[in-house]
Amino acid sequence: MWNEDLNVFTNDQTPKQPATKVNRAKLPKRARNFSKEQLQKALRKKKECNDKAQRVVETLIEPGRTEDELLTLLKDINQCHMEDIVQERAIVKICGYPLCDNELKNIPKQQYVISVTQNKVFDITERKNFCSGDCYKASNYIKQQMLTSPLWLRDQEDIPKFRLITGRQLVYRETDVKKPLQPDELLFGELKIVERRYAPEQQEAILREASEEMEQETPHISEQPGTAVQDVVGMEEELGSVLSKLQI
Repeated sequence: MWNEDLNVFTNDQTPKQPATKVNRAKLPKRARNFSKEQLQKALRKKKECNDKAQRVVETLIEPGRTEDELLTLLKDINQCHMEDIVQERAIVKICGYPLCDNELKNIPKQQYVISVTQNKVFDITERKNFCSGDCYKASNYIKQQMLTSPLWLRDQEDIPKFRLITGRQLVYRETDVKKPLQPDELLFGELKIVERRYAPEQQEAILREASEEMEQETPHISEQPGTAVQDVVGMEEELGSVLSKLQI
């Protein structure tokens, strides 16, 4: 009877398995110089990271998440995972922001909103996934901080200290940096209210100076009605007005 396991070659004459060539052109730049063993280890790690990211997505889809829990889980997902979280929550009629469990109501069916005064068309596809403008801004604020690099290369990345924004108030903790982000170099965590009392003559002088400054600044603003800053502010106000009429 023929033995299939019979080896007719001696050890030194046994044909070797052809070497497997790895196409490194499609690999991330940091992984192109990896050895074969390193690539195999990276592939196993990639699968583990993807499985972990999937569990994070499933966790953040569910209501009842806390701020500490969200800050801890953000390092294990990418921006694309955050988009999946928003969409999955919106499907079950929950606000797309993981820290808000409000029900989505009065969702407009149209995709675009036309602004007559601005003569522009706004795409509200993403905005419809949130219960309010504050939640929409808070979600985008987190998304902008998230990394886009492959999850399996995160151990070679500098993981940022994620920050949350609730409405207009920045939230940061002991595990975060000492100070929050600095919009226009303004540190909200360092603001203090100081009560001062002035004599009637001093109050009149201060009010007079403030009035003069306002009069000097008013012509300067009116001379430049088409600046980029005014366009952005006007656009945001118009979009807010239109969305408020739609009750979203």
